[in-house]
Formats: sequence, structure tokens, C-alpha cells
Amino acid sequence: MKTTDSRLIETRYADGALCVMFTGEYGPQRLSTNIEGLSKKMQPGTFAVKNWSENVALARDAWVSGLFEDTGITLPTGYVQAPVWKIKGY
Repeated sequence: MKTTDSRLIETRYADGALCVMFTGEYGPQRLSTNIEGLSKKMQPGTFAVKNWSENVALARDAWVSGLFEDTGITLPTGYVQAPVWKIKGY
């Protein structure tokens, strides 16, 4: 999915952590992942990115869009580390 053909949606997970999604030709796709106990401690406008498995292309396209900046923080989730991004201008 190309993020240029879609719309950014910000919502919240049940625990209040930021959930970032894109809607487009193939319906909504979630860019973020919720890491219980860790995501809520992040700064406003930041979220953990699911950049593995089926989300590889979505994360790449989202990054290239220029809408986000990397905080340099990663959070452990299972076998991978989820980078923490910030929505620019948040």
C-alpha cells in the first residue's frame, strides 16, 4: 500500500496508547503495535511501529512519506524490537 494514496488515522488502543492506521484502497491497515505496559509510558505523539511480517511494506511506505520521525528508541516485543516513531508536528 502506498501511503500517498491513503489517509492517516489516529485512534487509541483500549489502554489509551496511540494507534496509527492508514486507510486506502485495501481498507484500514495498522502501522502501530500496542505493547502492554510499555506503550502507555511513551511521549505524546509517539507509537511503537510494527515493521515486521506483513507490515514490512506498510512501514517502509509510511517512513518514506515523511510524516514521521524516528525517536531512536526501540521496545522489546516477542522476538523483535519495535522502533518508536513520532508523528511530525504532534
